[in-house]
Amino acid sequence: MQNLNDIIEQYLGKIAEDAWVLIYKHNEIILDKLNLLNNERKMTPLNMIKECRIFSEHSEIKIWNYQNKTLHRIFTDSDNQYNEYVEEMILWGNKIKDDKLIEVGRGCEIKFPFSIDNKSKENNKNKLPFKLIVKNLYQFDENGLIMFKDARLVKIVDHNNQEVKNG
Repeated sequence: MQNLNDIIEQYLGKIAEDAWVLIYKHNEIILDKLNLLNNERKMTPLNMIKECRIFSEHSEIKIWNYQNKTLHRIFTDSDNQYNEYVEEMILWGNKIKDDKLIEVGRGCEIKFPFSIDNKSKENNKNKLPFKLIVKNLYQFDENGLIMFKDARLVKIVDHNNQEVKNG
């Protein structure tokens, strides 16, 4: 049975080693970094994954299951033939506790793969909210109507648009 690592290996060298990994399983959501991904997660059977996005500043691998088939693609900015607009999506969470972004009163939590802090070391200002940066890709048809083509995840940033990193 194929696992997540089988697909990741096909794209090595085309995605940054420190790319974000977002795995939507049937029973949990996992946020990790590619260079920190442990063997247990790499060996996840593909039938247990609804969708997986491995993304960095310049490329993204998307893996998903559709009608009992596992599909995957890589998108790199250098191959982009579409127009794009960048969107900032706010991640639910108004507090950081034990390296988890939590939304007090909602039960929502996102566990980060490394130590995160709510205060900037430089100016002690709040880093929240965290945001997911998304490139939306589109083109126009022959009638001039917009056609959405894809959405590519880029990075996770803090309130000051600095990428969320260890520490």
